[in-house]
Amino acid sequence: MELPVLYGAYWTIEDGYEAQLTLSNTTDEALTVWPTLYDIMGTPLALDAVELGPHEYIVVDIGS
Repeated sequence: MELPVLYGAYWTIEDGYEAQLTLSNTTDEALTVWPTLYDIMGTPLALDAVELGPHEYIVVDIGS
């Protein structure tokens, strides 16, 4: 089974900007998410795994 992938838009925490990532599980099953952010040069930054319960959402603070 291939894991689903979600792509997002450009983000930054430079010049006083704040960045947040909202993760939402719309299924009836628990879900583990492994977020990976990419900087402007394409360098990956793997975040810790996030456990989402059924129909749960969380907001991850990327920084400010």
